[in-house]
Amino acid sequence: MPITTKWPRLVVAGQPVSEEQADEILIRTASLPLTWATNDHQLETTIAAVFAEFGAPLDTRDETYSGRHVSSYRAHVEWARRVGILDLSYLHNSRIASSWIGGPHGL
Repeated sequence: MPITTKWPRLVVAGQPVSEEQADEILIRTASLPLTWATNDHQLETTIAAVFAEFGAPLDTRDETYSGRHVSSYRAHVEWARRVGILDLSYLHNSRIASSWIGGPHGL
């Protein structure tokens, strides 16, 4: 069957997962923390600190880059590989943080 819409949907079927499994799914299918963008800079700081507790590189605020958190991209990619974050391109979720007007969304 040909795809007739620009953004086809994904339907996931099967048994419900536990809360712990859901947490792991959300983290492993999230985009890298380095690429999160919100209008809530305090939230970004909090998220960076939580992920740093699990070994993610701790970002620092850089006012020359629109106040965004910056760190080594390579360090983030290496950390994501070590903890099993999946590189899903257009299939990642934005449930932890999102700049979309509708709020967090995804899988």
